[in-house]
Amino acid sequence: MSQNSLHAIEAVFFDLDGTLVDTAPDFVCVVNQLRREHSLEPMLPEQVNPYVSIGSGGLITGCLGMEVTHPSFEKARERLLKLYGESGYHGATLFPNADLFLNTLDQKKIPWGIITNKPKRFAIPIIKKLNLHLRSICLLCPEHVKDKKPAPESLILAAKYAKKPASASFYLGDHLRDIQAGFAAGMKTGSVAFGYIPPGENPLEWSADFHFEDFNHIHTAFFGDPRK
Repeated sequence: MSQNSLHAIEAVFFDLDGTLVDTAPDFVCVVNQLRREHSLEPMLPEQVNPYVSIGSGGLITGCLGMEVTHPSFEKARERLLKLYGESGYHGATLFPNADLFLNTLDQKKIPWGIITNKPKRFAIPIIKKLNLHLRSICLLCPEHVKDKKPAPESLILAAKYAKKPASASFYLGDHLRDIQAGFAAGMKTGSVAFGYIPPGENPLEWSADFHFEDFNHIHTAFFGDPRK
């Protein structure tokens, strides 16, 4: 797809974890606390990060080695969520140059929002910590829709909030389900190389309309090189 098509985009939406916000540092701390409780050695960030976008169940399987059928799986998952909720989200930050891209969207009066599968009890404090709630037109979580991603419902709802057609909207994500949801909603899609790509997956194989290395790359594709 031609880069010129991005000039016609009227709204931009982001996945949260691994796309707009780097939330992995808090998960690394929580996972290693849980591993200590299970008498396991700590894991390095690069070992934990790929499982963050899979969700709490993926973290338990990938970082504790428990399959869903394990008798202690649900107890461990609930413990992980409890620890994460108590973390204060101190490690959560915007990815490098994400704010520059958001500033340009704001300056050009292009509405943007966040669409995540993260429950709102975790997503809202992060958004408020980063003051994104003052700028984003929406934060849509699983509680806001009947079916979460890869179903397109939350993306279609976001376009309604923006008062823009889905066909003129763009969705960025770091998981195949993000791209699937974008396609199903009729949006243009972009995969990001810097996200928490699940083990064994290659985002270039997700067939997104665009693939981006970092937020400078995203900004350049939409508006030109921000460093010039």
